Amino acid sequence: MTDKSNTKKVQATTPGTIVLQWLTYAFWGSTIVAIAYLAAVITNYIIGVSWDSDSIEPIAYGIAATLILLPFSVVCDWLYSKREKQDKKGFSAVIMVIHAILFALATIGALISVVFSAVGLLLSTGDNSGSVTAIVVSTILVVLYAKLTARVVRPLLFKKFRLLFRISMSLIVVVALAWGVIGPVTQAVTTKDDRALRDALINMSYAINQYVSTNYTLPETTQEVTTDSALLKSFYPAVSSETLVSLIDKGTITYKPNTKPPVDDPSNMPIDSKASSKKYFYELCGVFTHDLKQRYWNVTPYAVTDSEGYGMGVAEGPITAGTNCYKLTASYYKED
Repeated sequence: MTDKSNTKKVQATTPGTIVLQWLTYAFWGSTIVAIAYLAAVITNYIIGVSWDSDSIEPIAYGIAATLILLPFSVVCDWLYSKREKQDKKGFSAVIMVIHAILFALATIGALISVVFSAVGLLLSTGDNSGSVTAIVVSTILVVLYAKLTARVVRPLLFKKFRLLFRISMSLIVVVALAWGVIGPVTQAVTTKDDRALRDALINMSYAINQYVSTNYTLPETTQEVTTDSALLKSFYPAVSSETLVSLIDKGTITYKPNTKPPVDDPSNMPIDSKASSKKYFYELCGVFTHDLKQRYWNVTPYAVTDSEGYGMGVAEGPITAGTNCYKLTASYYKED
């Protein structure tokens, strides 16, 4: 009996056990951060204000991180639970105290964030999407870090606590992943062609502006722009000439030059300059299959329109399904 007792004590304080303990706490803490990140992206998608369906990276990063971290967390927790003792001593106790303090502080910090965000939500008269996201994410952090703190400090608080902890965390991750796939991922896949079309229209307007500044006239056809692959690659978002040609051939993009007669543009010339400047007017149209929400970033300032609705660039605001036309201008400046 003495030998078995001594063997268990040695086993509980081996370097392998210490490493498992540290990894268990660290992986669970990181998994909670990944869950919170997923919650932020999903919340932005649900409230529909700042979700950018133009890129799948935000949700993809969250899903990838969670799928990687959860199995490591569960496996390390399962292995460590076989050796874990309620009363920890030595370096094991130090690790427990350090992580318990960190997780407890994270819980308190998240709770403070909930209160501040709730107060801001009540007092604000403007856009409250940021406060809503902060409340949702902070509440999740409060609940999960409080659970993790209890797991670290009192692992044997009741029978099978550690098993229930692993099961509950896994269910939370599954729900978050399901929401992520059903919502943002599905939308990103569904609107892929429409997003490519919007990027093509933006790129096309930039290319036409550059063409006018170089050739001092509007292109008669889109072919004069699409054949210049170097020109297209110089803009963001970059769209290949093949993509543009395909969209034009299918009738998804249409171009109408000289929708108004060109006019002199003295606003584009320095005072007392002998140079000449002229403004041209044209129209770009795109046929969208799905609605698109506004990007994360603001509407481009070059899309500001005049009294007749003409602007310098394609607005990156919300787009409704159907034919969307943009009345655009392009100017050149030439020394006489």
